[in-house]
Amino acid sequence: DLHAREDLDAYCAANCTAAKARAMLEDAAIACKVAHIDGAAVGYVTVRDSPCPVALRGKSVELKQLYILPDVFGAGVGRAL
Repeated sequence: DLHAREDLDAYCAANCTAAKARAMLEDAAIACKVAHIDGAAVGYVTVRDSPCPVALRGKSVELKQLYILPDVFGAGVGRAL
C-alpha cells in the first residue's frame, strides 16, 4: 500500500468534513460540476481559478479534484466533466 490505513483515516477525518466541503462550495474562486447518469450523481470535478506557473495563452484553472464512481469508469464521465 502507498499509505498506511491510519494515515488515510487521519487525513480523511481532518479534511473530508461537511464544513470543509461547504467552505469549498462557498469559495468564489472554486467551481464544482457534478455528472449525472439517469438522475444519479456519478462523479464531480472541482477547479480553482488560479494563475498558471508557466506562460500560457488564455485563462488557466487548477484541477483540484476529479472523482468518478468505479461503476461508470470508461463511460466518458471524466471527459464530460
